[in-house]
This record gives sequence, C-alpha cells and structure tokens, in this order.
Amino acid sequence: DQVRDLASSTMSPTAVLFSGMPYAFRLSAPSLMANLVETNDADVFVLIPRDSAVKRAASCWPPGGGPPRLDLDETGAAPPGWLSLVQGTARVPTTISAGDVQFLRDTFGSRLREIRVADEIPGYADSLRTCRRRVATAVRQYRRDGGVMAEPSEDGDEYRAMSDQYHHVHGAYELMRQEEERSGRRYGRVVRARLDFFCDAPLVLADCGDERLRVFGCFRQYYDAVDAGDEFCWYSARGVAERLFQNLWRLGTILDARYQTVDQRSGHDHRFDPEVQYSILLRELGLEVARIRIFRSARYTDGEDGYYYHNYLFQRMDL
Repeated sequence: DQVRDLASSTMSPTAVLFSGMPYAFRLSAPSLMANLVETNDADVFVLIPRDSAVKRAASCWPPGGGPPRLDLDETGAAPPGWLSLVQGTARVPTTISAGDVQFLRDTFGSRLREIRVADEIPGYADSLRTCRRRVATAVRQYRRDGGVMAEPSEDGDEYRAMSDQYHHVHGAYELMRQEEERSGRRYGRVVRARLDFFCDAPLVLADCGDERLRVFGCFRQYYDAVDAGDEFCWYSARGVAERLFQNLWRLGTILDARYQTVDQRSGHDHRFDPEVQYSILLRELGLEVARIRIFRSARYTDGEDGYYYHNYLFQRMDL
C-alpha cells in the first residue's frame, strides 16, 4: 500500500526519537513526557545502550537544601557551594535493567510505540563495531594528512563518543521507519531528543511546512563559524529528516580541509567532536537550518539516597 502522511490519520503526526546514554533518566523523563511529548501530541521511540552511567556527587548541603540548577552570574561565577559539588562529581557505570525499561514504558504509556535496548537487536553490535572501525580509519587518514589527533586503536574505542552517539540516533530512526512500514502511514514531523535533560515548561514545536531543519543549541562559535550545537534536540518535516538521518553514517568521516576545526585559543583540533561533525554534515547536505538558541544549565537533583545526580536543564532564550 502507498505510504500516507499522518496528518489525517488517527496516529500522531509527530514522532519523538529518544536515543543515546540516558544517564539519570528516571529524574528527567517525566518532564519530557509532560512538556515535550504530550504538548506536541507525539508518539515515542526509544533506543538506549545496555551499558550506561550516571553522574553523581555526594550532597554538600542538607537534604533537600541544594539549589536545583546552576546559573552563572554576569561574571561567569557560580553560586557558593557549586564548585565543591562539581569537583566531587563522579561518572558511575550502570546497566539498563528490565526495571528501567518498565519505568520508561510506564512513563510514556500509550505514547510509546517502541523501546529497545541496543544489544537486543539482531546484528546491532556488529554494525556498531563496523561504525567504530570506520571512524578509526578516518582518524588515521586525517593524521596522515597532517591532522593532530590521538592514534586510534584498531577497534576505534577512543572515538566511541563520535561513533556510538549517532549510530544510536540512526537506530531510533529505524525503529520509527519500521513502525511506518507496519502501519502503512508516515509521520509528518520527526524530533530527535535526549533523555537526560529536564524540560520544565511546555515546549510547543512549530509547524514544519517548510524545508528547514530546526536545531536547538547554544551555538558557541569555536572556530571558523562552525556552529557546535549542544545535542538538545532537532526536528523537521519528514522529508528533511529522511535526508539527514540516512546520512548520519558519514559522521566521523568528514575530513575536508576547508572546514577549520582547530581552536586557535588552545590549539586543540575538534574535528572528531560529535557536535562539530554534525554541524559540518548540515553544510555538506546543504540543509537550511533554523537555529533556536537555548540556555543550557547543569541541574543536580537530590536522589534521596545520599547523592545528587547530574542532568541538564534547557530553556528557550528566544521565541
């Protein structure tokens, strides 16, 4: 049957794709359900890795007495107590359990169309290893061409932040696409988002009747006008999403020297930073991008177990 747009169907015309390291998702996911998913009448697809982590710090305040977020003042100074908290933050490995998956099922309820842990998908581990090796090969070529980067091992473990992140993003897109094939219907708008941020107020996404990709980020210009977003989320009409998601495999392999990625202040080359490769890919594809500036803040939430857990809080800077 011909695939139909969802605008006139009983299914949601919007798909929200959550992927990647969920971190302290039990604290942040309810706000995403209330203010992103329900606000935009969206269906949800989730793909997360089995091996995860949380970022936690021992409380340096009485229980319930810590500030819920970090806001820098005009001089860039943090509030009292924050420095000791941040310095004491540790990344603690965790494993996604059946209980964690059930928590997400309960949180997203009937909005959830599909949730998968990556190692449950046949062939996924092999495709991820292939992706890592492809990035490692690109890094070696970059070094031969004069780039200053750390030599990767054969399996490319040193560059997992680059290879794994967008492999999971594409995997979530495939879950959505498979649902479209099963239903014979097609989503009108596609949103990529993270599970580890708080969305404290309703976030109403604009209509996507044009060909623009809308990207939320801080857009700090580190070098040569390469805008590095902060992975908050992006969304577009279905046709634009198809162009972008089907080309995510290129991330970590774009070596063109016309893109200047060295920070002249520090001398560090950010060529294989995920955000930088993403920004370059948008240029390579010639996509028209609407940049939506946000304010990014750290948020430590009292886990009521003797620790504060680190997530992010994003707020709109302009409407």
